Amino acid sequence: MAKKSSRIYLKKFPKKMVIEEVVVKNTVSDNKDLKYIVEYEVDKLKDLSEETPANINLYVYKVVTPFGDEFKTNYFTEHSVVTNSLVKLVNIENDSITPTYIITASSINDVYKEIRDKIFLMHDKGLNELNGQYESGDMHPFYFRPSNKFKTNPLENPPDQEENTNRQMILNNVNILRVGPSSGLIWSAEKAKVETKTVESIEEKVKIDPNSPEQTFGAISADKIYLLSTDLGDNESNNPVPFFDLNGYDLTQQDYIKRIGPSTFSTVRGENLLKLLNKMIEVIFTHRHNPLMPIVGQYDYDEGNQLKELFKTLENDILNKSIRIN
Repeated sequence: MAKKSSRIYLKKFPKKMVIEEVVVKNTVSDNKDLKYIVEYEVDKLKDLSEETPANINLYVYKVVTPFGDEFKTNYFTEHSVVTNSLVKLVNIENDSITPTYIITASSINDVYKEIRDKIFLMHDKGLNELNGQYESGDMHPFYFRPSNKFKTNPLENPPDQEENTNRQMILNNVNILRVGPSSGLIWSAEKAKVETKTVESIEEKVKIDPNSPEQTFGAISADKIYLLSTDLGDNESNNPVPFFDLNGYDLTQQDYIKRIGPSTFSTVRGENLLKLLNKMIEVIFTHRHNPLMPIVGQYDYDEGNQLKELFKTLENDILNKSIRIN
């Protein structure tokens, strides 16, 4: 039960377990940074009329500094919190509070119809259809959603049931090209919904071979493992392990650290060594360069860059310094 221990494990299982590579098909969607975020809110939710209409405020935020996954189309949702310094509110006043566009509506039905129509107009024609002073060009992908204020702040205190019912009616009826209700991603000018594709990948899975005999395992665990051969004639080196000077019954901690460790060598992780050798062979057979210039002075290319990356961690990748042999 000690935190540090030396152990020998011996184990037997009734059938052999193997790792098998299988082809797995996964459905994945494309992923981009949002260009714009469109938010809507309404300042009045009951007693609407021609004389007392509701104002619908549209806020269009341009994503000026995509950062990490914050604005990725497969990450951003109706509930995502936006870092203000990474977006810019589009308006003529060039401030951070004035709506991009204001519409009036004299009924709840007109409210959600106006929201749908204006978001569709931005999708179909562009932002400058709301105001000729706004920039033109493709807005996609963009995300539309109700503002947090519209969803959470009651217009009356205490909240009115009619107000709550009308708010929910609006949210339930904001659909743009079957995207929604309430919020959603408009992917491109041609396709509102993001396209998905099937991608094949190789995955390793374990399985029991029913026709195999028993399978046994032996394992040794310790901070450092030494594989020592006492036949010095077959293990000549400039600094052999002084077996005849060591206690034949028990080796001390000092023996391991001072006399055995410096006279042994790290084992090699063969798979990592093969990976390096394969990459070196690829470079030899694929690289073309001006014979008057050294290879290091040539333009970047995939095989060469991959070889450079392997060299960065070469020692730790290939040498297993905890298992030593003489």
